[in-house]
Amino acid sequence: MKRLLFLLMLPLAACTVTDSGKPPDSGAGTSGVRYICDSGEPVYINYRENGISLHYKGKAHRLKIAVSASGARYAGDGLVWWNKGSENTLYKLVGKDDTGAMLESCKEAPRKK
Repeated sequence: MKRLLFLLMLPLAACTVTDSGKPPDSGAGTSGVRYICDSGEPVYINYRENGISLHYKGKAHRLKIAVSASGARYAGDGLVWWNKGSENTLYKLVGKDDTGAMLESCKEAPRKK
């Protein structure tokens, strides 16, 4: 029974981001996605069931799914991450749920083989 529980929990462990200041591993075996922004700054994201863990400028942030007319939008911890097709944009969060000034425009980085 313990072994079964361990095997069921293993995929969840691969989806986490720590607050250690280190970016998540975006290699094989993880759901992490690496983006490179126009400024050259990387953004690492682990997509979760109810939101994302986002690593930007040495800090880990947890964002929850937010209302969006189009695309996928996540908000929290002072940031908004918005995906619309191939557009990936990081904004400041204003108030509780409003999108503020754009911080970064990013593209998904090629995955390492």
